[in-house]
Amino acid sequence: MRSSIAADSVLRWQKDLFENGAAALQSNHRPERQLQEKQKRIEFLQKKVQTKDAGCGRSGRQPGQCLASARTSRTAIAVEG
Repeated sequence: MRSSIAADSVLRWQKDLFENGAAALQSNHRPERQLQEKQKRIEFLQKKVQTKDAGCGRSGRQPGQCLASARTSRTAIAVEG
């Protein structure tokens, strides 16, 4: 079975390849890798926040109160020391 492709189509495709071939053949993995790295960073930070929230929960404080308490105690240590 033989397909029929017009010669001008082949020449146009060839011209497009020569003019834009480098862009077509470049690797597109970099944006994907950056997206994966950002996703890993987000997951890491979410786990870190959950761990800190769990620590505040053990003390009976709300997460915002826990942070305020930590800032106050550091300031008190710095003033006393």
